[in-house]
Amino acid sequence: MEKLHISKEYEDIKFAVQFLDPEMEIISCEDGIYISDKDTDDFDDVATLLLKKYQPSKTLKDLKKIRKGLDQQPCEKQFLSLISYYNHFKNLSNNLKYSKYVEELTKVYNLQYLYFYILKIQVGLVTEAKEVEGSDKLFLETVEFGDKSIQIVSGVRPYISKEDFVGKKFLFLTNIKPGKVMGIESCGMILCGKEGEKVCVIKVGDDIPSGTLLELEKPSIVSDFEVAKMDLKKNFFSNIFKGLKIVGGFIEFEGLKAVLKSTPMKTEIENGTIS
Repeated sequence: MEKLHISKEYEDIKFAVQFLDPEMEIISCEDGIYISDKDTDDFDDVATLLLKKYQPSKTLKDLKKIRKGLDQQPCEKQFLSLISYYNHFKNLSNNLKYSKYVEELTKVYNLQYLYFYILKIQVGLVTEAKEVEGSDKLFLETVEFGDKSIQIVSGVRPYISKEDFVGKKFLFLTNIKPGKVMGIESCGMILCGKEGEKVCVIKVGDDIPSGTLLELEKPSIVSDFEVAKMDLKKNFFSNIFKGLKIVGGFIEFEGLKAVLKSTPMKTEIENGTIS
């Protein structure tokens, strides 16, 4: 096989091929799936060739069944198991029914870093902040993320002055379910670093555009992953968030540095946790 041309419709197959055969050259195309130097652009023919190469014990019918539904496959490094994993992982934010299955396969494939991309952490510009009446810890702030602004309640008054807060940029977790703090709706969470008794709000440089996503130095291999609203009261999601660490002054997840525009995200904390 020379080159595999593949459209977004078949991203699950692309994922499996990339994992099993890193040397295979894969080229994005607008429609369909085909192999260069092969006189066919029919899905059934291409899928049959891929099965013959990567998992000859399975049939075209098996492949179609896996792609159509959420059937579970053995926890092994096989073509159909990888396709199953991809589709279950993409469904995680909306449905935790198969989270244990995904966790098992994630360990088998050593892809724990992918959990980071379930978190939507963005650069936000604080455009307004008010002290919450009846509290000496809370700000009610309006935060702009490029194309939209949201309301967030943050307990950061002991750690940053209003003057240093308004007009500055920070990191926010923006895909959590809205909640209420002292009866006030909050639609996100500001990120702070903690080392012992020291707590610092994680600041971002003025040169980084609002709305920029925090990523890892190793990009996600799950394409078009839709980040849904998370409930941090659920252990699955809270454990992912707890995976964020500060090591040597930099934010890390599973030993990989977090980056903004390819630049590692440095904090005022040397070694600690994020909350």
